[in-house]
Amino acid sequence: MLPELEGRAKRLLSCDRVSIFLLSEDRQTLSTFHADGAHEIVIAANCDSIAGEAVVQGRTINLVEASAHPHFDKSVDHLTGYTTCSMLVLPIYEEYRGDVLADATKHGTAAQV
Repeated sequence: MLPELEGRAKRLLSCDRVSIFLLSEDRQTLSTFHADGAHEIVIAANCDSIAGEAVVQGRTINLVEASAHPHFDKSVDHLTGYTTCSMLVLPIYEEYRGDVLADATKHGTAAQV
């Protein structure tokens, strides 16, 4: 189901990449289910990252210039050879209980490093 969600999100949003972070059962970490061009990424589920901020606060974050955000992690771009320009980050909710289960991050058009 998640690979299909990723493909549909890419087509719908006309974006280069989509990363889906899954929230751990203990709600302490987010880890990528799949991130284009990268190995698994694990981050704390707190406001020290853009994905964590979206999950903790339960809100959508739309960044025209992602690198200007104080919690943008340039090391991921360095590892993947991709340069992120814009991001749209939103929490994914469980249908019945309304709990946040995951986070989807859309990466805008960018140049290869």
